[in-house]
Amino acid sequence: MSHFLSHTDCANSFFFLIGGIKRLVASLKMTDNNLILSVLSVLCNISTNTEVREAISSLAEENLYEMLSNLLKSNNNEIRSKTAILIADICFIPSNQVKLIVN
Repeated sequence: MSHFLSHTDCANSFFFLIGGIKRLVASLKMTDNNLILSVLSVLCNISTNTEVREAISSLAEENLYEMLSNLLKSNNNEIRSKTAILIADICFIPSNQVKLIVN
């Protein structure tokens, strides 16, 4: 038995990952600060992974950068802090730096 994933398995795993990330990011639209903090904590914990950064970046067309910008304006210090960490992780992908500055 091989311990390596085939290209098909890798692609399927990536699309599964995108689906989970998409649901997490969509939860950031909620108004419950406790939920937002929980979601940001999860995203911050996994966003150090390159594949996760790419999955988050793939959601750019869904107002990701606008949403993050709005979270930076929150009255809650912890939300602002975790959002800044998430943005920093996402900006490890050079194209995201430009996208974030534009938005």
